[in-house]
Amino acid sequence: MNLVEDAQGLEKCQMLLERGTTPYSQSCATTTLVKLVSCPSTTLEIQKRIDIKNYVLNYLFTRNLESFVVKNLIQLYAKITKLGWLDSYDGEWPFRNVVDDVEKFQKGKG
Repeated sequence: MNLVEDAQGLEKCQMLLERGTTPYSQSCATTTLVKLVSCPSTTLEIQKRIDIKNYVLNYLFTRNLESFVVKNLIQLYAKITKLGWLDSYDGEWPFRNVVDDVEKFQKGKG
């Protein structure tokens, strides 16, 4: 069974990102996360997608990453944003605050 089909795939990918020290492991984890959030058979709750979005931004701004890992993380952020664009949560649109979110994390307040 691959990580996309695994019920614990999301947690395993995040653990790989946290513990992986090579750009290859970071890239593999990020690519798998893109597939996981894109898979129609995988339905992630909106709060889980918000958590992933925030995790990705935090990871981008707190790590010294290779350019291809940064590219993969940006693709993941874009995919989550695109798929969640029409989702509202507690009367807000959490996936439409792209510029504000990036500025907040860039300043280290995420």
